[in-house]
This record gives sequence, C-alpha cells and structure tokens, in this order.
Amino acid sequence: RVVNGNLIVNSRLNLGNYKIEVSGDVIANGAIFVDTGILVVHGNYRQEKNGLNVKSGRVDIQKDFRIQTKNAEGNYAPSSGYLDMDEAGGRLNIDGDFIMQTSNSNNWCGRGTMTLKGNFIQMSTGGNNDYFDGYASYGFKLIMAGNGQQKISLASRGSELGNIQFDNQDIILEGAFSGKLLTSINPKAI
Repeated sequence: RVVNGNLIVNSRLNLGNYKIEVSGDVIANGAIFVDTGILVVHGNYRQEKNGLNVKSGRVDIQKDFRIQTKNAEGNYAPSSGYLDMDEAGGRLNIDGDFIMQTSNSNNWCGRGTMTLKGNFIQMSTGGNNDYFDGYASYGFKLIMAGNGQQKISLASRGSELGNIQFDNQDIILEGAFSGKLLTSINPKAI
C-alpha cells in the first residue's frame, strides 16, 4: 500500500505483516505497531504522543526521526512520545538524525537493531524519566553508519547505550555519560 503525501496517525495503527510506503512525512499522535510488516517513510517521522513499537518488522525513515512535538510557533518541543523495540528481529533504519525530547520513560530498546546515518541526540526535558534505554544485555544494537561526522549526545544521566557498532570512524561523543553507557564498543573507533 502506498500513501501519497503525509500520513497523520491519531489513533492506533497496526501494520500486521503489510508493507506501507509513505511518500511524505509521518506525524503520529497514536501508537504505531510494526509487528512483522514494513513501514517506509520517504520524509521525516515525528512521534508526538504514544509510541512507535517496532516488533519483528522493519521501519525505514529516509530523513529524521523525532520524538518531539511542534508548539504553536512551529518550533520543536518536548513530547510524550516513545520508542519501543523489544524483539530481536526488529529493525529501525534512519538516514537522518534520531532526536528524542520526551519525559516518557517508556523509551525502551531492549532488542533489535537501529542503524543511523545521522546524529543520535537525546535531549533533557528536566524530568526524571527523559532518558533513553538501549540495553546491550538483551541484544539491542546501535549501528552508526553515516558517511560524514556523526554525534552521539546524551543529556540525561540515566541514558544507556550498551552495544554500539561504529561502521563510521568519525564519531563525537558528548553529554552526560553514565558508567553504563558503553559496555560493548569497538575500541578502534575511538
């Protein structure tokens, strides 16, 4: 199935094992479940409320993936959205940046693989639950696969990235890195 233009999701959307291709942007206020299907977004993806749940399926985003909302002035602002990756076969491929600015503690990536060609930016919202959970012990992997310089920036101390593969050797690490951050890393990349 092809959606010409933007896709606005205001209630629950379950792809099942279907493939949906969106020629524009996805703006989600409702939860999206990618169980065994494929979601291809040729534009940006913005999760404003609820969450993107990548199960054993695949999500390909050709621009930025933002867990943010837009305020009345059109500027990006904190959202209550989240990302959940909880099955080994799940794949999230982002050609742009991953930007997370949410106070929702449901951001949990325990399994699956996120491949990122842009920057990984976790922004603080000033709350106790604005961190990113990427647990290596359960099998989650972040692959930094950009061609130019990439940045991993974590603003919240509770954030964890445990299994990072650096296909790109030009990476900048900045922010509040806890002792749990880098538990499995290619030492040649730093």
